[in-house]
Amino acid sequence: MFDEEGYRKLFVEESRENHENIVNNLLALETGGDDQQAAIDEIFRSAHTLKGMSASMGFDAMEHLCHSMEDVFSLIRSGRREVTVSLTDLLLTCTDAIEGMLDAIEAGGAPSDEQSASLVLELQAFAEEEEGGESRNHLPVRRPPRPGSG
Repeated sequence: MFDEEGYRKLFVEESRENHENIVNNLLALETGGDDQQAAIDEIFRSAHTLKGMSASMGFDAMEHLCHSMEDVFSLIRSGRREVTVSLTDLLLTCTDAIEGMLDAIEAGGAPSDEQSASLVLELQAFAEEEEGGESRNHLPVRRPPRPGSG
C-alpha cells in the first residue's frame, strides 16, 4: 500500500538537509572561504538532488526553482559566470522560497508557482544574460506599442 504521508515526511526531512547544505555553502561563498569550488559543487549537487526529489513527488514549482538554480550553478562551475553579491542575494532569496515550500509540504499542502515564478524568471534572466553577452541588471519590461505606431 502507498504511504503518501510517510513519503512526504521523508521528502521534507531529506529536502531540509539539502536546503541547509545550499544555505551554508552560499554563506561560505559570500564570506570568501578557502575552497570556493567545493562550495559551488556542493550547492550544485544539493540543488540537483532537490530538483529530482521534487519531480518524483510531483512538486513542480519546487522542481522548476531548483532546476533554475542548478542551471545558474552549472554556468558558475564551468567558469562562464562569477558569483556576485547580487547573485548571492538572489540565491539566498530562492532558499527562503524553498524553505516556505517545504513548510507548505510539511503541513500537507503543495507549493504553488506563485511562490517561485518570479525567482525562476530572475535566474533565467541571469543565465540568458551570459549566453547573449548582454549586461542586464533586471528583467526586460514589455511595453505596449505607442498609439499610432502600428
